[in-house]
Amino acid sequence: MARCLKLLAIVVTCLFGLSQGKLQVGFYKKSCPNVEAIVRGVVREAVVADENNAPVLMRLNFHDCFVEGCDGSILIDNGLETDERRAFGHQGVRGFDVIEKAKAQLEAACPGIVSCADIVAMAARDAVLLVPAHTIGTTACFFMNQRLYNFPAPGGSDPSINPNFLQELKTTCPQNGDVNVRLPMDQGSEHTFDTQILENIKAGFAVLQSDASLYQDESTKRIVDSYTGLLSPFFGPSFQADFAAAMVKMGRIGVLTGSKGRIRRVCSSFN
Repeated sequence: MARCLKLLAIVVTCLFGLSQGKLQVGFYKKSCPNVEAIVRGVVREAVVADENNAPVLMRLNFHDCFVEGCDGSILIDNGLETDERRAFGHQGVRGFDVIEKAKAQLEAACPGIVSCADIVAMAARDAVLLVPAHTIGTTACFFMNQRLYNFPAPGGSDPSINPNFLQELKTTCPQNGDVNVRLPMDQGSEHTFDTQILENIKAGFAVLQSDASLYQDESTKRIVDSYTGLLSPFFGPSFQADFAAAMVKMGRIGVLTGSKGRIRRVCSSFN
């Protein structure tokens, strides 16, 4: 609980106490004073209905920002395979309905004022505040097949997986089984914000190959070790603080300001 409260304070400080360049905290204070309450209410309702919506909204923000900046482009749905949201790297990304619900309420209160990109950012922030547990979330067996059964060639498995854990993963995600079955990414601590996922990576219990690879490169291995050493809680860097700072930094990538963007009436389509 103490860790959660500490993270909450850090995130609030980062997200409410900073501005840079043309980015401004409280930008909608006069033009749409209820924007914060409206978005928070929609997110709270979604998280109460399904706590997995918290990491879902955080992931949506991540995927939007890391493709040409935080512009809400991942929300566009033209029904085409070329839509950004249907790109292979975005498979499993969800939360679009939550953003659209918030947008509809905002359009009723403040038509043509609040951008879809800002709604995505606020929703991710509120998800953090409501469920301060970033090491939570699930993945699908679809993303496990190659690592379990074709690594690096057909019939092989990733040797970095702990042998006992490998059998557990294969039981959950059998070959030619249902690829939509979901499993927690942070084994043993899927509902708590802590460094357990880093301990899992070190011990061969990483669910995703991308996580496991963090301990296979010397530069990233040192970073993992810096958070998990015996004295790290006392003298090492703060995983909570660094995560919150990274979220804020990510949220500044390629943000469109002034006349560079447009306010959509519906986030899934252009006006």
